[in-house]
Amino acid sequence: PTLDQKHPEIFKAFVVAADNEAAAFGDRIRTIKAIRVPTQMIPFHKSLLLYLRGTQQRYLAAKTVTKDPLLGMISLQVLDTLTSQTPLELVVSFQNQAAAAINSK
Repeated sequence: PTLDQKHPEIFKAFVVAADNEAAAFGDRIRTIKAIRVPTQMIPFHKSLLLYLRGTQQRYLAAKTVTKDPLLGMISLQVLDTLTSQTPLELVVSFQNQAAAAINSK
């Protein structure tokens, strides 16, 4: 039996949590898209939006674990990387691009 059959209440809570996270990332994406960005920071801005959209999509795909176990498990593994390693890489990238923008003036 799959998780939704064996523990339906746990799976339902998982689906609700994943939907809530995906919605929150959608809100963040809309907010960040609306920000005016200096020309020098456009590449970082695009990277941030790609990161947020990718994370949102992984939350949505993780819910498919009972219908598509491979996609669900890969999504969970990718989420682990996106939430643990990628934010630090984005901070470093932002610092580097901000410093380059400041030094170019």
